[in-house]
Parts: sequence; C-alpha cells; structure tokens
Amino acid sequence: FHSEVIRARWKYRAFYQPFLDFALRRASRIVVASPPMKDVPALAAYRDKCVVVPFGLAFDRYTVTPEVAASRDSIRRAAVRPILLFVGRFVDYKGVDVLLRAMCGIDADLMLVGDGPRRMVLQDLAFELGVSDRVHFLGEVGDDSLLAWYHACDALVLPSVTRQEAFGMVQLEAMLCGRPVVSTDLGTGVAWVNQHERTGL
Repeated sequence: FHSEVIRARWKYRAFYQPFLDFALRRASRIVVASPPMKDVPALAAYRDKCVVVPFGLAFDRYTVTPEVAASRDSIRRAAVRPILLFVGRFVDYKGVDVLLRAMCGIDADLMLVGDGPRRMVLQDLAFELGVSDRVHFLGEVGDDSLLAWYHACDALVLPSVTRQEAFGMVQLEAMLCGRPVVSTDLGTGVAWVNQHERTGL
C-alpha cells in the first residue's frame, strides 16, 4: 500500500474503495513503507495485517566519482548564494508553487530538477513573483548530473502539500549525499524519513 488515493469523495466511495477493500480483505499481509502509513483511514480495519518494510537505496549508486566531484566543484565555484534543490515532477501535490512563493523571502538560488505538466505555469509564476533570476528550471538530468547537484546543494526541499506524498525517496537520496532536508509534515512517512531537527526541518 503505497499511498492514499486523493479523489473526490463520491468517486472514491463509488469506484475505488470497493476494489481496494476486496484486495485488502484477501491479503495475508499489507506492506507499507513507514509506520505512519499503518494509520491511514483506508487501512484502519486491516491494521493488524500491516507490516512496515521501508524503501531503501543502494549506497554504491551515490559514491562520488571523479567526474561527479568535478561537476560538484564547478557548481560550488559558480554559486554566489546558498543552493536549494528540488527534485521531482511538476504536479500540483508536489507544492512547487508554495516553494516559489517562499523564495520571495529567501536569499538563495533554487534549482528545480524534473519536468511535468505544470512546468510552464510554474515558470510563469516565478516570473510574476520576481524570483526568476534565482529560480532555475533544469529539466530532466542524467544520474551523474543529479548526483552532482545533490552533493553541491546546501539543502533539499520537498514542499509537497497533500498526503499523496507518502515517503519522499528524494529525501533519502539527499541524506545519502550528506545533505539536510526541508519537508512538509503531512502525517505520512515524509516526516518519519526526515526527522525534525535531526535530519532537517
């Protein structure tokens, strides 16, 4: 069970919930990625079947090669302000619009890695807010380039705004690169991964 389905209540009850309940009733075990996910409403009747198996990452994929180190160092030399990093799809629940509004009061450069259907709207918003000189849409990048950005940034930001963000794998990636995380406490696994004032805010 990865995350809750965010739909209009009547659509959820009429079309989705019957199929979900059928599957959950028949399951011997229900795997969730974090303890908070055992408490979502959809699993309330099946909590005794739930078992936590957190997502994990292979350490060796995050090793700094000479090429990654050179790219990281180049990014750091060019930086004139702290670097904030967002990695993800440009969809509503990721809360990138909230992050752009926050940039009005932050003296930093924001690097946005990823793409999605909201990209043009978000680029327009950055311009309207007067922060487009400090907000950089990098698009999709290769693995080595992404790793260099993780190692070069001062913090990763995960500003998601709904419970569709159930875990936040990018948080783990940033942590494997020794970077703190700023994320939203959504009552899901996000705040279990990023523990307040321990691994980030």
